[in-house]
Amino acid sequence: QGFGSGSFGSVVEAVEAAPICQMQLDVQNLDVIYAEDECIFRELAVPGLMRLGIPEGNIHVAMDGREALDHLMNLQSRDASKPLVMMLDVRMPVMDGCECAKQVRDQMDSLRRKPYLACFSAGFGDGLHDHDDLFDVSLPQ
Repeated sequence: QGFGSGSFGSVVEAVEAAPICQMQLDVQNLDVIYAEDECIFRELAVPGLMRLGIPEGNIHVAMDGREALDHLMNLQSRDASKPLVMMLDVRMPVMDGCECAKQVRDQMDSLRRKPYLACFSAGFGDGLHDHDDLFDVSLPQ
């Protein structure tokens, strides 16, 4: 099962597959923006991320892409050397993960803290590969 369908294993895979995780990384300094519209998956992911060693105060939960962008803007004032990962569900109301990632990419040059973008979707075969250029990490179901 993929992350969009609630698999904690895919959260771990995404974090481990992100380019920043190929470096020596102190997860105590990692900020994560986690955007998911399904309450149950949010409730499962936060403790899972904490088990990876990410402090609860560094996990910023959003219910859609617009909230994820708000978190990104709020986190710009923090230490620019602190790594930042945006974990985006592709299918969300208000603003989906692809639109959110596109807006982040469009603003990337002006961002003080540049995030790594990861997406998750149960419908990976439904044209998601058309958006591979938006994400650093993409995980199927």
